[in-house]
Amino acid sequence: MNFLSLPIIEIALSLIISWALFAIFCSLLQETAVQLKNERGRFFKQQLLRQLNDAPNQINWASLLYTHPSFDILSRAYNKPPSEISAKIFSEALVEVVANAHKVQSKKLDTELMSTLPVGTYENALLNDFALATKVLMPSELLALLSSSLNKAEIRAGSSKDRSDEKVYNFLIEEISDWFNQLSNRTSSWYRKLTKRRLFFLGLILSVALNINSITLFQYFSQNPAARTALIAYYEKNKDQLEAIAKKYDQSTGPHDSITLNTIKTDVLVLKTNIDSLAVANEIPIGWQHSVKKEPMKCHTIGDYFNRFLNFIIYLLGFMLTAFAASAGAPFWFELLKKAYTLKK
Repeated sequence: MNFLSLPIIEIALSLIISWALFAIFCSLLQETAVQLKNERGRFFKQQLLRQLNDAPNQINWASLLYTHPSFDILSRAYNKPPSEISAKIFSEALVEVVANAHKVQSKKLDTELMSTLPVGTYENALLNDFALATKVLMPSELLALLSSSLNKAEIRAGSSKDRSDEKVYNFLIEEISDWFNQLSNRTSSWYRKLTKRRLFFLGLILSVALNINSITLFQYFSQNPAARTALIAYYEKNKDQLEAIAKKYDQSTGPHDSITLNTIKTDVLVLKTNIDSLAVANEIPIGWQHSVKKEPMKCHTIGDYFNRFLNFIIYLLGFMLTAFAASAGAPFWFELLKKAYTLKK
């Protein structure tokens, strides 16, 4: 017996396919807004500005970083900061920015202060100035991190007699890169949570605007075997294409710099054409033209009022379920469909 041929399973599959298609549509709209606003780059910059704000020294190192040539060349425009920066570029730029900071260079003119500090630790001027920064700037969390990174780099490079400036510098870049990668992972996690919330509210607005009610769809599929058969057949025929689109706009995979507005427009048109033809051919109740207009229930008793209120709550719950489907993301639903189809084999 084919497990997937059971009516209740067909109904569930039809509903999940509907959720997956709706989730793709919401992701496309979300990605359009992100591309227009360059939101990922702005979000990442905001997090760096927050993390690299050195209050004791009254310096925001992120502000200086975004004026560094290595960062500037990655920006598509002045108001469009890069959404993806390699750990190596970040680390090298940060070392230069800290070493060349005005407060550090001005301290070199203080002969009394310099007489109390070890001079010429490294032949490399950049490393010397970076080491000086960790000693002359006011103590802060960031300076403690940089000082610790330098100490670890020196230990990894070996004894003072054997180590070279190149080794210390390379290990320093690695230590700072490790911290930056951890920060990038946390930032990506924060962005995914923000995106899930936005997709939920976007899904709620669209579900109400387009009358995509999960409970109504469940009732419709349970009463129309032909419609659910057609929807399942559509998925089986186009699953590779649909999964590719879902993966392309997967919000959990980070930046999508390769995606352009023209790419989004093309995918929207393809998806909209397919869904419209599928919905029209099978009279799937999407859109307010399919709303069932009933005569107002005449309420004579408290029970009548309660039933009317309960029906209204259930109707709202249908929209909430659709919004939840959008926030879960299309890849989640396609992965669920894959697992279901493994039972067929």
